[in-house]
Amino acid sequence: MGKTESVDIKAVRKLADKVKQLSDNIEKERLIQNFLESVVEEDKDVHPLMEELQKHLPECLPFLRGLLQGFNLASGRSKGKCYQSYDHTEIRERILDAALKVFSTKGYYETKMDWIAREAGVGKGTLYRHFKSKEELYRYLIDSRLSELKNKINEIIHTDKDVLEILSECFAEYFRFFQHYRGLYRLILSEEVPFEGGKYIKAALRNIYPIKHKLFNAAQKGQFKQVNFETAFYGFMGFLHGVVQKWLDHGCNYDLMDELPVVTEILLHGVKTERR
Repeated sequence: MGKTESVDIKAVRKLADKVKQLSDNIEKERLIQNFLESVVEEDKDVHPLMEELQKHLPECLPFLRGLLQGFNLASGRSKGKCYQSYDHTEIRERILDAALKVFSTKGYYETKMDWIAREAGVGKGTLYRHFKSKEELYRYLIDSRLSELKNKINEIIHTDKDVLEILSECFAEYFRFFQHYRGLYRLILSEEVPFEGGKYIKAALRNIYPIKHKLFNAAQKGQFKQVNFETAFYGFMGFLHGVVQKWLDHGCNYDLMDELPVVTEILLHGVKTERR
């Protein structure tokens, strides 16, 4: 008997009847998910089952379509990893992308979890299985995306390149990152969510401290003036923020990287004792 024939359509219809009797969306999705996991464990083909569920449960279409996409993406993987890999990777990234879009357009306090679930194409129950609250989702979004920037900056700092070249590359990576995640920049500096702005600046300061020794050595060689490291850092960050804000105020209608030569000239040559 083939896999398609092994799917118990009667069991699917019985499941649909149970789901219809529930009023809580979280309970509906939990019931569907438990059933699907048992199907995967039995090495059955889920696609006919999913088609039957979509016919009987049109109100659950976003959730079911998300699951179906996940099974398609996971095709070829072992049965034990098929659902789990999708649940913890593809769907979480879709939620994070949707959250960034909704938060950056609606604002933190106005955003509703329902909107994020709808944008991600998942059920509300699925969203809450990944993130228990809007604040948890927001903080994870900020931290996970900024970790990408932190890792790239650390790679640049921990090289044997000249300190001027390192700083220039850090500026470039900063612009490149926020040009891609412009919505994230708005979130971090939004007055609506003040608890994130200070945290972001302090974390950035900690991450860039390894360059302090290189700047000190450059000053000893006469390449830089002797200045307070934290004061210089906050000045640099303020200038970079201003340039990004200008770009946003102009509707992002030009390449932010075009600003890099001016930024490098002002911030780096402006603190040098003499031009090379």
